[in-house]
Amino acid sequence: AILDRDEKNIMHNAEAAIRQWAADGMDLYLGGHIHFPFMQPLSSRYPGLAHDAWTAQCGTTFSTRIRNKMPNSFNRICVGETRNETKLERWEYDYGMRRFKLEERVLPWL
Repeated sequence: AILDRDEKNIMHNAEAAIRQWAADGMDLYLGGHIHFPFMQPLSSRYPGLAHDAWTAQCGTTFSTRIRNKMPNSFNRICVGETRNETKLERWEYDYGMRRFKLEERVLPWL
């Protein structure tokens, strides 16, 4: 969880599950219940993972009921020829331009 108030939304036994999935080769954990978009390595919460796994949480994409004063957003996964070429992107709605624009791009496995 990025926001302190979302700690209660962390699933029971999350650490054990993440550690096992990472050991089994999981690259990316997708989520969205908290409506707060972010992308980060899971090792920032769970140091010492057996595999370099990331999380990508999406925000609210197509609703007028936004949370946390965050604009509508979505994540895009651009799968490359190799793992190192895969990109994660977060797109946010720009109300002035009336369109989504690229807000963040990461190449997590470089």
